[in-house]
This record gives sequence, structure tokens and C-alpha cells, in this order.
Amino acid sequence: DIKNFNDGECNIKLHSSVRDAHVYVVQSVCPGKGGNNDRSINDHLMELYLLIRCFRRASARTVTAVIPYFGYARQDEKTRPRVPIASSD
Repeated sequence: DIKNFNDGECNIKLHSSVRDAHVYVVQSVCPGKGGNNDRSINDHLMELYLLIRCFRRASARTVTAVIPYFGYARQDEKTRPRVPIASSD
């Protein structure tokens, strides 16, 4: 169960045990457009990070993230000096 606080932080709660399970998380990081899904790529990546940490702390054997759309994928090479390669980090 994933809920958001008023300030945008997400709260994650598992309702069943994942101990020794192989967990797959399907999480797109495509930015939302309007409605109640108006969240940025960074919001989705943070949610994915917290989901993975939640499953690992709940003793999942493995956690595999499936990301159909990966944000920052366009930043895969340096276009000029002193700029980061965001997709490599």
C-alpha cells in the first residue's frame, strides 16, 4: 500500500510477508501529466528506491526492478565539459 502525505512524501506498507520471496517491482518513472498523477521523474525514482528498501528490510530474497520507461536515459553521454552523465549513476 502506497500513500502520499500532504507534503508529497510517500508512505509504504506491506500487507503480507515477503520473507525469502523473489520480488519483482514494476515501476515506470514516466512523468505524469495533470490529474492526480502529476509527479516528476524524481518522485517516481524515490518511490522505487523506498519500495526496494522496504522489500529488502522485510527479508525478501531478491528484489528485481522492472522499469519500462527509464528517466534520464537521454543523458547517456557528455555533450560539453563539466556536465554529468546522469544515466550512468
